[in-house]
Amino acid sequence: MSELIIEFYSEEIPAGLQKWAAENIESMILKDFKKANLIYKKSECFWTPMRLSLLISGIAKKTSDIALEKRGPRLGANEKAIQGFVSHLRIKKNDLIIQNTPNGDFYFYKINKKGVRATLIVENSIKNVVYNFPWKKSMRWGKRNLRWIRPLQNVLCVLDGSLINFNIDHISTSNKTIGHRFMSPNCITVHSKNEYFKKLESSNVLLDANKRVAEIFRKGKIISKRNNLLFKSNSDLVNEVANLVEYPHVFLGKFDKSFLRLPKEILEFTMIKQQKYFPLYKSNGSISNKFLGVSNIKIEKNSKIISGNSRVIMARLTDANFFYKNDLKKGLKNYSKELKNIIFHSKLGSMDQKVKRVSSLCKNYSINFKAKVKASVQSAQLAKADLCSEIVYEMPELQGLIGGIYAEKEGFSKDVVIAISEHYLPLGPLDDCPSIPESATLSFSDKVDSLVGFFMIGEKPRGSRDPFGIRRASLGVIRIIIERNIRIPLLEVIKSAIKNYQSQNFKISDKNNLISSSIIDFIYERLKFYLRDKNIAPDQIESVVKASNNYDLYDSFKRIVYLNKFMETTEGLELISVFKRVRRILYLEEKKVGFSYSGQVKKSLLKSSEEKALYSACIKNAVSIRKAIGMEQYEKALMHYKGIKTKLDNFFDNVLVNDKDHYIKTNRLNLLSMIRSSFAEYADFSLIDVGN
Repeated sequence: MSELIIEFYSEEIPAGLQKWAAENIESMILKDFKKANLIYKKSECFWTPMRLSLLISGIAKKTSDIALEKRGPRLGANEKAIQGFVSHLRIKKNDLIIQNTPNGDFYFYKINKKGVRATLIVENSIKNVVYNFPWKKSMRWGKRNLRWIRPLQNVLCVLDGSLINFNIDHISTSNKTIGHRFMSPNCITVHSKNEYFKKLESSNVLLDANKRVAEIFRKGKIISKRNNLLFKSNSDLVNEVANLVEYPHVFLGKFDKSFLRLPKEILEFTMIKQQKYFPLYKSNGSISNKFLGVSNIKIEKNSKIISGNSRVIMARLTDANFFYKNDLKKGLKNYSKELKNIIFHSKLGSMDQKVKRVSSLCKNYSINFKAKVKASVQSAQLAKADLCSEIVYEMPELQGLIGGIYAEKEGFSKDVVIAISEHYLPLGPLDDCPSIPESATLSFSDKVDSLVGFFMIGEKPRGSRDPFGIRRASLGVIRIIIERNIRIPLLEVIKSAIKNYQSQNFKISDKNNLISSSIIDFIYERLKFYLRDKNIAPDQIESVVKASNNYDLYDSFKRIVYLNKFMETTEGLELISVFKRVRRILYLEEKKVGFSYSGQVKKSLLKSSEEKALYSACIKNAVSIRKAIGMEQYEKALMHYKGIKTKLDNFFDNVLVNDKDHYIKTNRLNLLSMIRSSFAEYADFSLIDVGN
């Protein structure tokens, strides 16, 4: 068994593509090995900005020899059948042998297929990777036709200590690679995995991205502790920076303290997003004027690298300070007047029109969120104003946050400030929801307005395509309602949003009811995905959703949660199982007669003690169930269903539903129909799978 070392050395690969590319190379090569039946034990992939590496251990020297045997026509078959078999295999009739089997004599073709050398399989696989790798964007260089993400300079390919020599376009494979291009740009000869790692590290290359990450954390903590500051590790930023260098050298930089007057959000954005620096914080949590940077080359004392980075951040912060001061002079109210010049969507008007629609929804439904109407409407009127600001123009990721900062500076109430800051939340499934009623009202109204608008113009998501983030918006609506326990008539809200568009003379391509029902269906479909992520079975979700007709999403959520809890018990499974028996009997009988049984039971036709007891239990529990559901005591309602189950078991054990007497049979079927109707008030239990 041998070890294989493959490295694709190129000019710098973008940080976000390195891991993806290395894993795809590994997947493509291992797929080729599997197809060729080449045995291996373990594979590992690594990456740096300059190289994508794959190390595979325990590779067989060749694939196994295979004896192939194909049976043809029976001896004595007509010549046409024999020639067809020979032609299919592209052989001659003389190549066939006759062999006896338990079923008689047959023509056979036997061949021993020799195993293929691992070197040949590796060569073909690497060529397949280079010529067919699925880069979203690739480039050619010089006069060559070869394409790669960046100019490919070398392909290292060593198997069991020896070079596998072949050409890929103008590149010849080698057993050499290159160290750090600035600090150790010498050639390195490679024979084994251990040698490969050791020689690269001694040449200032840490091949393992995890080790680069760990080194950044280690040095960052040492430097920050030495300066009595806190290093708040941002894992996304650390991973990104680790893919910008082949060996991380962490340094301490600083900027003028006067810039600390800028909002913390602007300072953090400038350092983290624009410069890929790590801000350092004081023990009280406030930001300091010092930061950590990561260089690809060693930092000497009084290094120009540190002073150069400090100059760059100073220039960035000078610009930010200029924009910030200009924004404060103008103010949110003046910026909000400019929203008529910003297009929300070419078919849905300006951002100013959107603000008016959202304000209307906030005014009408603040009460459902227990929010202050005045604060909700005021925050809606100012929420989008920062889109016209100079800071947001330069730093669009800060929209909303900047509006909140400016609102606070201008003396607006705390509710308005928080509502503006949080009105985009939640942006994703892991983000927090708005923290106060006013911000929840505004975020909900903003998302509903977008949902309705894009459905109106036929821009609902299709397949993986969702350019306007409609799925994200609907998930936001769901999470706000559920996490803040909001009771709101969703269908009424959607119709109100449609009327807002109509009041601004927007044409609606479909009838209102069709748009409303489409949006409701879409939101409830997203609810299913949301709850599946919480390990609630899809059939339980579907059973409640199908039975819901009040479009109260929080109510549906509560029913589903209690049903899921109930279904985790043996009693729950048994109850649903016996109810499904009721449904099955009624379905078969109703199919025969062509109508549904009404549930009108005649007491005079109840003959056995079991059916009388069942009827009494149904009457008693139906009232209790209806009352519990009306009071939203869903756990209690499910317990009342258990009161029917015992009597129903006794009924099935001792009573024949299909009695010879037509009237008694009909009465018993009506009794079962009565039970079906009672269960249907909670959910469509027939959709739930209880197994055996």
